[in-house]
Amino acid sequence: MGNLNHVNLTPNVRTIGVAGGTGDGKSEITSTFASPRAKKIIGKSVGETNSTLKERVVVYSEALVNEIIVAVKLRDDIFERQDFIDLIVVAMSKVVRDNGKVIAYVSGKANEDFITFLLAEITTKVNSRAILSFLTEDEIDKLATDVSSVLENNDFYKNNYSIYNTAKNNLGNIEVKDNSAKMFGAIRSEVEKSFDQLDKNILDQLWDIWNGVNQSLKCLFFNYFQNDDISKDGYYYFVINLDEQESSSDFVDAMFTSNDLRKGDKLSIEVLCSEIVMYTPIHEKIAEMIKSKENTKNVLMGKDGNIAIGIYDTRGLYHTNSGEDDNLEYFTELLYGINYDALMLVCPLTGDTNEAKLRELYSNSMKKYNKQIPVFILNNKVDLFIDALNKELSSEDPLSIEVSNEVLSFNEIKNKVNDKMSTIREELQKSQHKNRKSSEILSLPCYLKKDNNMTRELLIEYNAINAIRIMVEEMTQHLQANAVKIKFVLSDSGESNILPCINEDAVKSLVVNTFALPETEKKVFAPSLLDIADSVGKTPHGNAYNALRRRLKNGNGYTSNIIEEYFYNCKSFSVNFPGNLKNFVTKDFIIKLLDTAVEYKGGAFKESDGSKRLNEIIINSGYFNTLEFVAQMLYFKALMDAENQGSFSFGMKFNRFLNNCNPYFNKAEINEGAYIDAIIKTLSLAINKAADLHVLYV
Repeated sequence: MGNLNHVNLTPNVRTIGVAGGTGDGKSEITSTFASPRAKKIIGKSVGETNSTLKERVVVYSEALVNEIIVAVKLRDDIFERQDFIDLIVVAMSKVVRDNGKVIAYVSGKANEDFITFLLAEITTKVNSRAILSFLTEDEIDKLATDVSSVLENNDFYKNNYSIYNTAKNNLGNIEVKDNSAKMFGAIRSEVEKSFDQLDKNILDQLWDIWNGVNQSLKCLFFNYFQNDDISKDGYYYFVINLDEQESSSDFVDAMFTSNDLRKGDKLSIEVLCSEIVMYTPIHEKIAEMIKSKENTKNVLMGKDGNIAIGIYDTRGLYHTNSGEDDNLEYFTELLYGINYDALMLVCPLTGDTNEAKLRELYSNSMKKYNKQIPVFILNNKVDLFIDALNKELSSEDPLSIEVSNEVLSFNEIKNKVNDKMSTIREELQKSQHKNRKSSEILSLPCYLKKDNNMTRELLIEYNAINAIRIMVEEMTQHLQANAVKIKFVLSDSGESNILPCINEDAVKSLVVNTFALPETEKKVFAPSLLDIADSVGKTPHGNAYNALRRRLKNGNGYTSNIIEEYFYNCKSFSVNFPGNLKNFVTKDFIIKLLDTAVEYKGGAFKESDGSKRLNEIIINSGYFNTLEFVAQMLYFKALMDAENQGSFSFGMKFNRFLNNCNPYFNKAEINEGAYIDAIIKTLSLAINKAADLHVLYV
């Protein structure tokens, strides 16, 4: 494959989004699309449960035969600032709980307790919080002693008595036990405030420790990825040569693990990444099946003429230590926060300990889900279901040692499989949003592991290729109208890609002109400032702040409704102005933007109207994602800047975020640069997606 620094590795292909419970076989399904040799590599990350900690897109491409390309983006902060804050605050809150009842304190005892509590938090074996397991024992001990030294050297422990009693007294007449969660929550809130009141030089000492941890983790990352191996669009990449796998063994062992720390597995370096894309050879049978029909071939063909299809593999629902609200929030984010062309809900016919909860979650979510795309229920583990049916035949006398040779017939098994599938499917079909009532949800039974006891009839009937064929055909039917290919002739100067160019001055002119429109004042600026004003000064509950954080990353707002009398010093709030900001980018704005600011180089369209046709596709297909524009402004700029100022309390972070947003809507101090940057980034993503899906090199 050679050097990939000159290419884009963003996965602009037709994609199936996959959701399911932990241990239900999502990653195993994903690896089924790969060629047998590639599957052996990808399959190393398939475990019994919790194996996928970081979502990834796996692109199965006809262009690859002997190589797997792993492309990732390094997290800005591998060990996130909030995780560092949580470690310190939780440990310190336990010290206050145990030592703050009396005014006298022994600094050495408090410091010893703090180190003990901090080490307990650091060395947890819960996968989702175990990123510090990459550190050596010496590095972990140093982290604990360095933090405790900052606190001890600045007499922080002398505040224990004041913090404890402030929390206790502010609870008012609410009777709580000393060891209750409510009392601990109140202590934690006061501990956060105490840290926010520390001198900047003391806080800087803590942030230096945090930066040191991140530097160690980044060094680990660059043990596996080369600093110079970075694509045009910012992905570090590693190429696995399937003909010379020994040369990649260290990388494969580090990247592809099942992540079961409780069983002694190492944590995958996937957790060091903010984005993961894998390009892998497609299974020959799937490629042949796709190319056997002209319409499916046309829909799934890239600009290089090769077949490619993507799977968006996700973290399992009901992961270890995740609650009902966490799962609902995560599933909602999967449904609405990512782009995909079809949705696969994994629901095994047997063996799912979370089946009832998962089906309820699916049903409740489908009531609001109105995306007009194909939805499939993949009923995998047919082999285990059949095995369980046959075992029931000989279970009448469990004390007998005689083994019955009786098995169900093919038709009997087929009827029982259909009965189980229909129960699940009808439940979801009935609960669908009214806008999707005419869209049939399809149940697709399959096995992923062959059972020696399965007859040839059963092996043929429930082979995964049947489910894949139906998914591809349904996607094709849905996408066919939008599968236009525009021919482009590359220049003789050696260019390997179409090169979209964006004129920043033209973008600036359009943005400034839009500021002056009455509609912008009415629909964007005025309502946003009012909405911000309604939240100023409030302290959100931590869970609500984190929910807002997740929503903002997808360009959405959030409303928190809590029982304010119950939660210590926390208020409900509504952040609706992301919806107002979306109104800045109208269809007319996008038309003018493409007309005045975009030019295509690197060759020429074969037809004279090629550029116009591609721009029309961008407009009519919604490739300019206004939610991405909002996320660039409010999450990547306003919120990240607020958090990078180093506040411990959610109240201070929240209000700094609101303050950062004011210049986006206040004409007297308008931040036009933020608008221009966000427009250019979103436009670039839209153009590249359209080119990858709709341009064909000739």
